[in-house]
Amino acid sequence: MIDFSDFIIAVATIKNKLEGEIGGTNQTDDIKVVFLIISDVLKNKNLLKAMSAISKIALKNPEIIEKIKTATHSRQILELLSANDIEIEHKIIAEDVLSPEIKPAKENDTLEEIAKRLILEQKSALPVLTENGILLGEITERELIGFGMPKHLSLMSDLNFLTVGEPFEEYLLNESTMTIKDIYRKDIKHLLIDKDTPIMEICFKMVYKGMHRLYVVNPKDNKYLGIINRSDIIKKVLHI
Repeated sequence: MIDFSDFIIAVATIKNKLEGEIGGTNQTDDIKVVFLIISDVLKNKNLLKAMSAISKIALKNPEIIEKIKTATHSRQILELLSANDIEIEHKIIAEDVLSPEIKPAKENDTLEEIAKRLILEQKSALPVLTENGILLGEITERELIGFGMPKHLSLMSDLNFLTVGEPFEEYLLNESTMTIKDIYRKDIKHLLIDKDTPIMEICFKMVYKGMHRLYVVNPKDNKYLGIINRSDIIKKVLHI
């Protein structure tokens, strides 16, 4: 095996039209800038931190990315990145692996709207936010399925007497008008972490506490910052 000790970050601007899928949205957009990172496979921590730093530029200083898109010389790109004072920390935290781009749900979203989003975006849950970005809870596949199930069914051991369509008649009749306001999960304190939570604590909660996802919030005001799914750990830490 070749011992590759360097850590290289290359930046390229795309002149010809090129489309790419926006992660988690089932949509495409034009690709204008490409960041290529070359490193040893065992330096995944450095790789992840570099990716996080690049993401922070795009989210917090989008004007920098816009200027990079129109740069005509490599020196311009280097000056723009240098002026932004990028810092790469040594430890991996929640802020590095969260997915901030997932569009949140609102209390007045209908069952039909949420069901379509879960299918198209291939998600099992969505955060529910206020207009000001405060996390209220989550809406999951379970609530949608449970809405059409009669409450007394939990007391029965044999459901063979039911026909195929009966349990979901209420859902099918109300999916376009019923909102998620009264059915989404509000007690999710056990799923909340702050942006500085270490990666090992996140993995511990997922592996030993059985949590499929965690919501990253500002502990001062419960403002939503992003979500971390188990798949994010696979994609961003174990298999970059």
